Amino acid sequence: MAESTLQQRFNQKLDSLIGLARERRLAVAVSGGSDSMALALLARHWAAENSVDLEILTVDHGLRPASKQEAVTVGGWMKLLDLPHASLVWDGPHPTSGIQNAAREARYRLMAAYCKARNIQVLLLGHQLEDQLETFLMRFSKGSGLEGLASMREESQQFGIRLLRPLLGFKRQELRDFLTEEKQSWLDDPSNENPQFTRTQIGPILSDLQALPGSSLETIALSVERVSRASIALQEVTTLRFDTFCRLSPYGFIQFPSDTIPGCPKEVGLRLLVLAISSVRGEHMPVKLQSLENIYERLFERETSVSETIAGVQISKFAKGWLVSREPGRRGLPEISLAGKTETVWDQRFQIIDTAAEKDRDPLLLIKRIGPIGWRHLQAANPSKAETELPAKVRNNLPAVWLGDRMVAAPLFSPVLDQSVIAKDRFKMVFKALI
Repeated sequence: MAESTLQQRFNQKLDSLIGLARERRLAVAVSGGSDSMALALLARHWAAENSVDLEILTVDHGLRPASKQEAVTVGGWMKLLDLPHASLVWDGPHPTSGIQNAAREARYRLMAAYCKARNIQVLLLGHQLEDQLETFLMRFSKGSGLEGLASMREESQQFGIRLLRPLLGFKRQELRDFLTEEKQSWLDDPSNENPQFTRTQIGPILSDLQALPGSSLETIALSVERVSRASIALQEVTTLRFDTFCRLSPYGFIQFPSDTIPGCPKEVGLRLLVLAISSVRGEHMPVKLQSLENIYERLFERETSVSETIAGVQISKFAKGWLVSREPGRRGLPEISLAGKTETVWDQRFQIIDTAAEKDRDPLLLIKRIGPIGWRHLQAANPSKAETELPAKVRNNLPAVWLGDRMVAAPLFSPVLDQSVIAKDRFKMVFKALI
């Protein structure tokens, strides 16, 4: 049977997004709505042609009484399509406000964790054209900056997983027409009709905009594309400046000269700070633009402050420039067990490898911050001059290997500890931003 035009468009788009480095297995997020069901069917056909395995993921948020049954229904449809399906449950806690944002983050975290456990690098998402334009209008109405107005990208990274949105150029109705032709049912999410959610109210506004003279979905989409193009260009300028002026330390901090930010346009300066914050935190950090602008004004315009904290990072004056370092905050830094692990990531910032044979691993070993106690131990072992000159806020928040209340290895530092019979040359720790 000849491929439909829609299938051909999808194949071309996914081919261009996947690129030459073909993955042998992909995951597809499917809620059961028309967009994600169309994605599942289109991806199934593409995967068969390209000898790629698919796994379908459905997240049961537990926010509505029917959500569990909906996940079961999707599982039944996937069984008929001969696609493996997993239902992931969000146990909460469920907040009383900002529920849609919390559910979105929980959804991505659950699916990313599943993909990592299955060694799946790519997750397909079913956002389509109207989703994109509604996102643009919602952000426009709330004072979003240029980066936010660029809306969703066809490709992004979140929680270490590559996210692809091959349907951003497809209209909702054509996806539904495709499902009807395929005799495939879908679910209607009642929350899409709930007027308490902004997105529900944006739908009619988008319809009104299309009714204006000379306006259509395509022309509004063109505006989003042009905004996105400008944002990407600014980001490239920012990255170039970041690479030129910012020095990444293996001790997990970033330094840049005092004239790095005053010498560039404010939009570039703000983006450079976001890059620095994300690098120090080890992952992209969503930062409230208004909060960042306030900090920028105090540090670099009015110069009424020499130290500010945002998103778990401290930006402070240091020597002849600025230093960006991790700040534990009230939650503190994590403590993780090394039991059964040859490789792990601590605080999203440091990759840690244990090279010992499994039979030699003590299940009680922990990774936690050096802290003042650990630093006193290191001082007794004669650290280098450069290490003693590290600011306390940097060195105290670096990882070390502990056995009970004894620090048995600090691989980022040069001293040999007296417990090295356990740790000598065994552990490797690398600041992820340098990988």
